[in-house]
Amino acid sequence: MVNKYIITELQRTLVEQVVFTVGYKLESTDDKGKVYIWEGNINLTGSSSDPGFIAFESLTEADALAWVYSKIDKPTIEGYTVRMKEVEDNKPSILPWE
Repeated sequence: MVNKYIITELQRTLVEQVVFTVGYKLESTDDKGKVYIWEGNINLTGSSSDPGFIAFESLTEADALAWVYSKIDKPTIEGYTVRMKEVEDNKPSILPWE
């Protein structure tokens, strides 16, 4: 399966513009082109005075993905879409010609 992580949402504080939640999804595409999707979010802590702080308007998707990768267990998350495919592959056909 080919895996692609995508940022779907950034929640931030109004005054300091500090991101505290990142929504993401994993799109896993099998060799037949079927896509399996897992969605999740991570919570962050920090403040605008932290070293390395990036202003909200300067954030890139790569920055947000780095936060996600630092907080999740990628093999476990990717295992969810593998299991989705296994369930789909082992589902009995409803019609005899499928």
